[in-house]
Amino acid sequence: MRLAGLFLVLLCSSQVFAFDSDDRFIQVSGEASKSVSPDQMHWNISISNEGVDLQSVAKQHSQISKQTLSSLKDILANDSKLQSQNMNLRQRTQWKNGKNINTGFIASSRISFTLNDVELYQQLWSSLAGIKGVQINNVSYDVSNREALEQEVQLTALTNAKAKAERMAAALGQKIGKPLSISEAGQAGPMPLMKTRAMSAAVESEELVSGQKSIELGEIKIRGHVAVSFELK
Repeated sequence: MRLAGLFLVLLCSSQVFAFDSDDRFIQVSGEASKSVSPDQMHWNISISNEGVDLQSVAKQHSQISKQTLSSLKDILANDSKLQSQNMNLRQRTQWKNGKNINTGFIASSRISFTLNDVELYQQLWSSLAGIKGVQINNVSYDVSNREALEQEVQLTALTNAKAKAERMAAALGQKIGKPLSISEAGQAGPMPLMKTRAMSAAVESEELVSGQKSIELGEIKIRGHVAVSFELK
C-alpha cells in the first residue's frame, strides 16, 4: 500500500509539471484549398466470360483480353500505365439436391490504366462498348501535378495557421514565438466518376457511343489541413 501511494504521488506530480506555467503555447489549425480542372482519368475495367468447356472458356477469354488490350493501346499514350491483374479461372456451380453441381467455368480478369487526355474519353468508351464481356468497374478524375498542388496548398494552410495564431495572441496582448509542433491531415484522393456499370445494359453507354451525350469534368478541390503549436511570448 505504501508503494502504491508513493506511485500515485509521483504520477500526480508529473501531471502538474506537464502543465507548468512556463510551458505557454497556443495551438491552432490552418486550412486551404484550390479548385483545379482534372486532366487525368483512372480506369478499372473487368473482362469475364463463361461456358461449359474449360479449354473453350480459357481460349475465349484470351481472345477478348487481346482485343481489349489492342483497342486500349491504339488510343492510350505510352505513359498510361496499362496493367493486367486479378486473372481468375474457376468453376461455376449450382446447389441442387443437397450438393454443389459443376455447371461450367468462369474466366475473369481486370485491367487498370490512366487516360492522360480526357478529350479521348468518348472514343475510349465507344471502343470498349463494342467488346462483349467488358465491364467498367470504376473511373475517377485526377490531376497530373497533384503532388505540386498539394505542397502549394499545404504551405498556404501553414501561412493561414500562423496568421490565425497571431490574431488570437494579439487579442490577449501576446505574441507568438517559434513553432513547437506541426502536423497535417490526409489529402483527398482522386474523385470517383462512376462505379460498376455493365456497358451492355447501360443506357448511358448507347448515348456516349452515338455521340448524343458528353461528360462534365467539373473541378477537383485540393485541400490542405495542418495543426501547429506556437510558443507564447
